[in-house]
Amino acid sequence: MGTVWHPQSDEHYPGRAADCLGHCDGHQSELLLCHHAEQDFFNERADLACCDLFVCSSYREGFSTAATEALIVGTPVLTVDVSGMRELLGEHNDYGIIVPNDDVSLYQGLKDYMVSPELHEKYRKLAEERGKRFNRDVTVSETENLLMGVAQKKEGEEC
Repeated sequence: MGTVWHPQSDEHYPGRAADCLGHCDGHQSELLLCHHAEQDFFNERADLACCDLFVCSSYREGFSTAATEALIVGTPVLTVDVSGMRELLGEHNDYGIIVPNDDVSLYQGLKDYMVSPELHEKYRKLAEERGKRFNRDVTVSETENLLMGVAQKKEGEEC
């Protein structure tokens, strides 16, 4: 189980972030930082699977492997709008939450998520659904189909 840190009081509370919001004493502008109390660097997927939310706050990304891994283990994703996220999560927050790439939007998206159990459940189910797309059999099959299509196109071309 992880802990939640309340930055103003420097107190730590056991449990998941969503369960610890009551400890904020009404200071909703404060950021709760979550970490896993017993960090095992060799079991990152298990830790990621226990998270309430994966947050990507990058200014730039290519295709976010970390966000993909979060979906694979069924952890919801909240991200700023960087390269690859719309392809990963959909144009209209289909499988995760994409906010504009600025601090205020990221804060608002995180705050909205933290206080809404309905969003937790919705995006956990959507993350699990989207994560199924990233398995070896599907990836190999689609790659084979792509390569076969290219090969067939090359055969049909005139020199």
